[in-house]
Amino acid sequence: MLNCQYDLYIIYLNEEQKLLYINSTNNGTTHDKLAEAIVGPNKSLFNEADIYKCLDGVFQLELFNLGLKSTLDGPISFTMYAGNSIVSGLDELDKDTKSSSNLFGVGYENGDKVTIGCSSKGRVWTKLVKSIPDFCQWCDSLGSKLLDDSIDTQDIFKFIQKPELITELPANKVPVAMKWNEELYAYTSMTLHRGIPVVDFNVRLKSYSHNYVQFSIESNQNTIDYKLVLDSTIGRGYKYELIGSIPFIITYKGNEIDIAELFYDFPPVTWFHDNSKMYNNIFFPFKGKISLFDTSKILALEWIGTDIRKESQKLEKRTDSIQYHIIEKLKSNADYKIIFDDDDANEASDIIAIKFWKGGDSRVKIDLYHCKFSSKSQSGGRLKDLYEVCGQAQRSFHWRHTTYELLQHMVRRQNSRINQGKASRYEIGGDEEMNTLLNMITSGYCELEFNIYVVQPGISKKVIEKETEHLKLLGATDLLLKKTGNNFFVMTSE
Repeated sequence: MLNCQYDLYIIYLNEEQKLLYINSTNNGTTHDKLAEAIVGPNKSLFNEADIYKCLDGVFQLELFNLGLKSTLDGPISFTMYAGNSIVSGLDELDKDTKSSSNLFGVGYENGDKVTIGCSSKGRVWTKLVKSIPDFCQWCDSLGSKLLDDSIDTQDIFKFIQKPELITELPANKVPVAMKWNEELYAYTSMTLHRGIPVVDFNVRLKSYSHNYVQFSIESNQNTIDYKLVLDSTIGRGYKYELIGSIPFIITYKGNEIDIAELFYDFPPVTWFHDNSKMYNNIFFPFKGKISLFDTSKILALEWIGTDIRKESQKLEKRTDSIQYHIIEKLKSNADYKIIFDDDDANEASDIIAIKFWKGGDSRVKIDLYHCKFSSKSQSGGRLKDLYEVCGQAQRSFHWRHTTYELLQHMVRRQNSRINQGKASRYEIGGDEEMNTLLNMITSGYCELEFNIYVVQPGISKKVIEKETEHLKLLGATDLLLKKTGNNFFVMTSE
């Protein structure tokens, strides 16, 4: 029997750019003969320097693997780095003896999470599961970068987040939030606690020092604390410690384990006030420019009848709480089809408010409101009152990229509340509106907008408009949310 194997090709010629794109299942060739048959002998691959232009505009590009080739004659001509060893690989790029051969990573571009890989042989690739027109559009965008003479590739580190192995927290960085590893949101059924996805439980930063970060995992029943300790005397350079005697047990790949064991493969992320972040003992400094926050996006409200030190409305719907005040304000907007009280230990945000329009104008607008009580009874300019709500906002950016999972989170929360014989979480709308929304999201054809609001009446707009440190903190949060496809607003006192 004759065994025939065929290669598959997608060929796209952009005559205006004078670029030919060949997508093939055969990665063993640069397809010179095929290219010549299409465009003639006057052809050339992009050179090694220009190919890295494809990384321009990718925000917080984090590498999964990196290949380096030696620029000197020797026994080792090529080395591949992956995982934690990428730190060593990037250090090698600082030297004159190595240059990049290929790399692959993940980041954000135009608000979307993207993967991007490239090699010195003229290849560029991404994980793109879409239509051929989408592929052509991606090629056009890529070509615009490759032809842009203003993009300088001399310093590859301006595109890439260069991680650092650390033995203690940077002295000038303030941790503001802990966040689950994003892989856990992509595979929610992989890690469960009592049948509930781990990501439905809140992970909250509690305290930190020069060599540790302490955080809690919160459920409605209890709170369990863990500590990430940086310790250069042990092999990994770090460890996770249970604070107390009762661990948070999860089911992972059919086995019951302490969640601390999971953290070695899927570490929670520590976010800092300036968009720097840390996995275990690997620190990613943020190198981008942070502008002062646009004060027109600070919305000053009146809080008559509200105790600004009382955050949640709770089951009894406390009318003098911050959350109740915002919900009542939102109810006056008839465009909201769903207003959802998500307040509790495992919240995505305190309030989730959703507008959607079906038919020819198929749009979905999701607003997340993070409420925080004031540390004092009078509003002012206390930086402490901003840190936590900015941290909550920074923890929320991933919902823009896992919207279906956000809606499933809401469904699970509502069912759990009703099964306990308690009041519905829906302030406006219900299961019918949610089913409509789920169908719109799964169709893949609706336009999606995400807005994230932090609500802190303990802050006075008049005061912080003059405070550079406050506006820098808000500016850093705004930059992160904008680059990941979210809009950011702040609600304060006058």
